[in-house]
Amino acid sequence: MMQERTDKQSNEVAETGVVDVIEQHGESIFQHGKLNDRVYVMKVAGPPEEAAAKALEIARREGYGKVFAKVPEQGARAFRARGYRQEAHIPEYFDNGDRCRFMSFFVDPIRVLDRSQSSVQVLRAALTAASNTADSDRIITSPIRTCTPDDARAMASLYGRTFSTYPFPINDPEYIVEAMAANVTYSGIWHQGEPLALSAAERDRENSAVEMTDFVVAPTARGRGLAWSLLEHMENTMRAEGIRTAFTIARAESYGMNITFARQGYAYGGRLVNNTSICGRIESMNVWHKTLSVELGVENHRVSQVLATPHGGGTT
Repeated sequence: MMQERTDKQSNEVAETGVVDVIEQHGESIFQHGKLNDRVYVMKVAGPPEEAAAKALEIARREGYGKVFAKVPEQGARAFRARGYRQEAHIPEYFDNGDRCRFMSFFVDPIRVLDRSQSSVQVLRAALTAASNTADSDRIITSPIRTCTPDDARAMASLYGRTFSTYPFPINDPEYIVEAMAANVTYSGIWHQGEPLALSAAERDRENSAVEMTDFVVAPTARGRGLAWSLLEHMENTMRAEGIRTAFTIARAESYGMNITFARQGYAYGGRLVNNTSICGRIESMNVWHKTLSVELGVENHRVSQVLATPHGGGTT
């Protein structure tokens, strides 16, 4: 999740009791905690050098391994001056046309090492699959609909069974209801009152952007293209609302999700190394982005160039 989207000031993980807190310092918003072992600068507002310094102060005080920040183009120099490096980007994300740069500082030097055995192969497969947008393999047996607060308990149950840990408490029905009331629209494919597949569109209305996130498919429904169909449905909905930019932060080792976004015309924006706690461990994440207001089609990526760049896209 990219935005602060409810009034809750913490992420509660029932199995571990770990709490990631959300705080405001000056005009900027920070999330930090042991769950993800990091500081996440969710919003940089005011002097960027102050946000960069405050994040490092929190990380060193609490002993976190990484700082991760979503930084407007005009603030990137201040972060670089303090030793941050770019890992990924989204072109023209902000309302003024600025690029969004994902800047990171590795307090723990070991954390910069991406030990994933499959992330390179996953990215190669996704970029290769980008030219194949055929949807003949999709089998939809139930219509896609917008989820309501009455669905929250069943939704939280599926999320909780699938993810032992997650960066936000989507296994909590109350959290889901609060998210719905804020800036998140959940979509689902249901069968006999139970969700087969779910996803979320989290709007950043200030910048006319949306994060496509929180995808989950029940084990009995996998392999039927349900995530692909949910993504297409959410895109159409967001496009009708006038949202300009869509993006996702996908698990770098997930063949299914990376291929889904690549085939739907998303461009690869880089990799966030050892960034997010999912299913009980810290994983690397891939950033994908797409312009919705003007259909650009599938961008022509050169796999060799992407794979030759550290973490891909980090020098853009």
